Amino acid sequence: MAKGKRPKIISYIAYGRIIGTVFSLFMIFAPSIKRLGDFVPMGLGILLTLQFISCVGLLHMKRWGVHLLVIVATSKLLFQLSLDIVSFNQIMSLLFSIAYISILAFHYKKMDTNL
Repeated sequence: MAKGKRPKIISYIAYGRIIGTVFSLFMIFAPSIKRLGDFVPMGLGILLTLQFISCVGLLHMKRWGVHLLVIVATSKLLFQLSLDIVSFNQIMSLLFSIAYISILAFHYKKMDTNL
């Protein structure tokens, strides 16, 4: 599976993001999101799905999980900036993503390169 035992901090990050993703699913169905455009809920759904998949990769100590997390965090920021829906919650989410990526970069060498 992995080169070493999974650190507890990575477990906390992955499970926390899974829980956050589940609660964010309700955001897709909000009327305020639907008013932004027809394809906005679909875009958010795709990003949330990729976020969930990256968490599964982190739980299995795979490097692609970190790569996908960076891609999703960047894409989510660009998506929100393009729609001009940046608020305090989105800024806090971005700061948490930066903190998570920093922690994961520290443990990156312990992760498995295979799929």
